Amino acid sequence: MSRAPSVREGELVADGRQRNSEYTNLGHIDTALFRSAFAKFAAGFLVSYALYVEIMRENAYLSQTVGVQEVQRVVDTGLYGVVRHPMYSATVCLFLSMPVVLGSLSSFVIMLVYLPIIAKRIRNEEAVLSRDLEGYPEYLERVRWRLFPHVW
Repeated sequence: MSRAPSVREGELVADGRQRNSEYTNLGHIDTALFRSAFAKFAAGFLVSYALYVEIMRENAYLSQTVGVQEVQRVVDTGLYGVVRHPMYSATVCLFLSMPVVLGSLSSFVIMLVYLPIIAKRIRNEEAVLSRDLEGYPEYLERVRWRLFPHVW
C-alpha cells in the first residue's frame, strides 16, 4: 500500500502555486475551511452552552418529563421574558450550527426532522402547563414567542 506524498501548508506544489492546505494519506484537508468551520462550531457551541447555563440558573423547575412540581411557579424573567422555551432555542441553535459547520446536506435533513419533533413537544408542554400551572395561561399572553422573537 503506497502512501500519498505529504504537502505541507505554504509549500509550493508542482505547478508553482502555494498550497493553503495539507494532503495526507487521509485525503485533502483544506486548513482554512477547517479553521473556519471549527471557529463557527466553537462559537455556536459556546453561545448555546452559555444559554443553557443561564436557563438553568433562572429555572429550577427544569425536568426531562413534562409536569408540574408541587411548589412550581411561572418563570418569566431573563430569557423567559423574551421567549417561552429558551432551552429549546439554545438546542435549535446548536443543532443548526452542525449542518453549516459540516457543510453537510444529510445533517441539514436531520435538523429538518428535529424541528417538528421539538415543535410537538413544545405544544404538548404548553398544554400541560396551561392546564396544571397557575399563571401559565397569562404568561402565554405576555410572552408571545415560543423559540425565537418574531419567528415562532
